[in-house]
Amino acid sequence: MLGDCLGLRFLRSFTLTANVATALFRDPAAVSVLVFGNDQRLVEAIVCPDHVPADSPAHICLAVSNREDVVERCRARSVEVRTAWVGDHEVCFVADADGNLFEIKQA
Repeated sequence: MLGDCLGLRFLRSFTLTANVATALFRDPAAVSVLVFGNDQRLVEAIVCPDHVPADSPAHICLAVSNREDVVERCRARSVEVRTAWVGDHEVCFVADADGNLFEIKQA
């Protein structure tokens, strides 16, 4: 349904382990991720069907041209940076003062 509403097609799904979910979302349960996209955009939906964690995994993903530069600027401004390894790559989130999560990906 999400894909239809946004003009996106389902591309794939995967599971984030409990360790990764804890590191990124402060949620000790494994979560499913559904990936939808088209030629212009990509959307990842994190699914927690059994509960809504206190620190919800709802987030926006930003693709940037230089992820390390963005992360260093966040750290320099005392913005919380959360990282975890998923397979062979590091996933990075930043949290604003209101607890909103922004995934920072290399474009």
